Amino acid sequence: YGAHRQQNIFKFAARPEILGRIAMKSILRLPAVLALLAILPAAPVRADSPLGKQMGKMKSANRDLKAALEAPSDARKPEYLALVAKLRAAAVASKELTPRKAAEIPAGDRDKFLEEYRKAMDDLVALTDELQQSIAEGKWEDANEQMALIKQAQREGHEEFRSDDD
Repeated sequence: YGAHRQQNIFKFAARPEILGRIAMKSILRLPAVLALLAILPAAPVRADSPLGKQMGKMKSANRDLKAALEAPSDARKPEYLALVAKLRAAAVASKELTPRKAAEIPAGDRDKFLEEYRKAMDDLVALTDELQQSIAEGKWEDANEQMALIKQAQREGHEEFRSDDD
């Protein structure tokens, strides 16, 4: 096997035009590989923090609930209500935690930042309560509108309270 491999190497060395094309293809691929490495995150940042775990629970419940409400069924109300309860519990738990971004805020503004964060989490809890009521009453259109409001609150909350490192 080794002697055969050496012969193949010498075959390319004897034909520089082939070796040049192989090298050129490798060089042309390099920027694409580097670009992919630059845009792909290595791993979620701080997903194992207490707040990260609660946010993960909210994300999971929200995703499952959104999919379920695309074609809602009265027979599956208990399942939907359990997902809303999971979402709400994670929001309540998150309210008591401190976002990493708080450490980036000047000390004089930190209390105001945390107050705004907790108010945003209270608003999210209120939205989940409204969602729970709509599902319990079988008002599917209202439930989907509230899911859209929850998604909007998520976007705005992440923009305002999430650290650039997260």
